[in-house]
Amino acid sequence: MGLREIEPGMVIHCQTEEEARALMEWAYKCGYEWMDGKPKEYTAFDAFEKYTCYSFKEARKISYAEKEYFEKYKKKEAIEFSALILPDLTAKEVLDTIYEICAGHSRCDDKCSLYYACPVRALCSKEGYSPEKIIEICWKWIGAHKKKEPGKDLRIETVDVCRIIETLPDGSRRCVYEEDIEPDASFGGERLVAEEILKTYCMGHDGDFIAVHEVVSRIKKDRAEA
Repeated sequence: MGLREIEPGMVIHCQTEEEARALMEWAYKCGYEWMDGKPKEYTAFDAFEKYTCYSFKEARKISYAEKEYFEKYKKKEAIEFSALILPDLTAKEVLDTIYEICAGHSRCDDKCSLYYACPVRALCSKEGYSPEKIIEICWKWIGAHKKKEPGKDLRIETVDVCRIIETLPDGSRRCVYEEDIEPDASFGGERLVAEEILKTYCMGHDGDFIAVHEVVSRIKKDRAEA
C-alpha cells in the first residue's frame, strides 16, 4: 500500500487501530516523531478509538486528540487515512515515469533520483534494486511534475454515509442504497439515523439487509454536476 507524503499542518483521522499503526509507521518514514518521544509503535488509538485524530506539526512533531476537538475548537478539517492511499500505478505509468526521469539526465549518476534503485544498475552492481523504492520515486515524481488539467482542481469532502447492504442467497453482499447522514446529526447519533434509514428501506423492499455507517472521503461535486 502506497501512501502520499504527510504535509505539515495535516490532521488525519484513523477509524481503526490498523490504520493508526500504518499511519505511525509512514509518519516516521516522512520524518515525524511523537512530541513526547514515544516510539513509533505507540498509536494512542485506545484513547478515543474510532474518533482518534493525529496532528502533524510544522516542527515534524505528532500529537493526537478527539476528532471533535480539532474540528470544533481548532477549526481544522480532519482528512481520512484512506485519502492518503495512492492508487496502484499501471505498468505503463511506471515505465513512462521512469522514462521521463531518465530523460532529464544526460548520464546515469547519483544526481538522478532513480540511481540507487535502478534495476539496470543493480544488474551490474548486484545491489540497490528495490521495486518498492522505484514505485515511491515514481509517485513523488508524478506529484511534483504532473500538470493539472483545466477544470481538474479537485476538492475533497469527508462525509458520513449510510449504506444498505443486501446479503444474497449465495452469501455474497452488494450495496443497494446509499444516503448521506446529515452533518447536523447529534454527536454519536449517526447510529440512530442509520437505523431509521434501514427501517425505511426495508418497508419497501424484500430481502436480507443491513445498514453500515461509514465515514468516507470523496471528490466534491459542484451542485450543477450533482
